[in-house]
Amino acid sequence: MDDRALQIKQFEQRLNQLQLRFELYFQGLERLPPEGTRDELHRALRNFQNAASDAKWPTALKYRVNALLQRFTAYDQKWRREMVAIEKGDSRRDRLRAAQKNKAPVVPMNVPAPMPEMPQLPTSLSDHEIKKIYNTYLKARKIAGQQTNLSLDGMSQKLKKQLPALQKKHPGKTIGFKVVMKDGQAQLRAVVK
Repeated sequence: MDDRALQIKQFEQRLNQLQLRFELYFQGLERLPPEGTRDELHRALRNFQNAASDAKWPTALKYRVNALLQRFTAYDQKWRREMVAIEKGDSRRDRLRAAQKNKAPVVPMNVPAPMPEMPQLPTSLSDHEIKKIYNTYLKARKIAGQQTNLSLDGMSQKLKKQLPALQKKHPGKTIGFKVVMKDGQAQLRAVVK
């Protein structure tokens, strides 16, 4: 394979990983947006496009470089819109959180309010949480180029098996799981809150 075509393929992989990191950020699984990585990739793509236009490259390779840069630009616009919406508090994620916080029970007048119960920590993960983790994990593994033959039931059993040991290790704390990228590999990490 031509060295230039290999570089284009590497840029495509970097763009896919960047897209995954932004998705994780928008879902609330990452604390900070990967803006530095975005800017670095944008500079590298611009330099690569300039080198392609200055040199006598085959038209097919120039087309792939331009298409890759256009794809990056489309993602970048989408990411910037979503980040502005998050800053304003208009994002879908923020609206859902606000709706959940505003679900307060209505107490009729002249009726004493019941004593609040002590909150209990969940002893297991809900099916919805497991499915969300599973879908995010599969996306991350696919983008990282790893095999994605893990079933939802298999992941559910593994997480439910690990949860009691983690709760015993960290009593009184909520245990969650998140997907992280480390050395180009998707991994599941336990999060103690």
